[in-house]
Amino acid sequence: MMELVFLKEKFARKVWMEVKTITMFKPRKIDLTEHVLELIRRTSTDLPADVVSALEQAQKREKPESPAEQALVFILENIKLAKANSLPVCQDTGTLIYHVYMPFGYSMQDIISQIQRATAKATELAYLRPNAVDSITGVNSSNNIGIGAPTIEFHPPPYPPRQRGGIRGGVMNGKMNQTFLLKRKV
Repeated sequence: MMELVFLKEKFARKVWMEVKTITMFKPRKIDLTEHVLELIRRTSTDLPADVVSALEQAQKREKPESPAEQALVFILENIKLAKANSLPVCQDTGTLIYHVYMPFGYSMQDIISQIQRATAKATELAYLRPNAVDSITGVNSSNNIGIGAPTIEFHPPPYPPRQRGGIRGGVMNGKMNQTFLLKRKV
């Protein structure tokens, strides 16, 4: 009888250890803070080459010294200065929306924290304008972090794993997504 009880305890201990292993796993660590910061910088300070080319072609079609031609000259100069100095192309840097394609095994809370840190740092470095205002109190957080800001959506992973982020609103609406392949195998 004692031997049977021992076997039951041994089996129960083995099952408990397996359950503990499954439920108490350690999430894999990855730090995307610098990648997200670079994503924000590039999205808010640099326009795609085809957009710049289209603006240059439009300038050439305008009558020299006309108001339209001068406006395009100023726009193109602003684009060059924004890129050279990592400053926003537009006063309205829009609403941040992140689509994170994440495989199983990573902590959503870690990634949310990293995105929030990168967003606050980007605001501090003036890649973004501080525009997260609480709709009830009217208080600007001054770092683009607040309830529902930035918007972060998680999705099952495509292949290869990637992270997309974008800024919606203002002039940046035409340049809303950038994709970075993760340098690490996930």
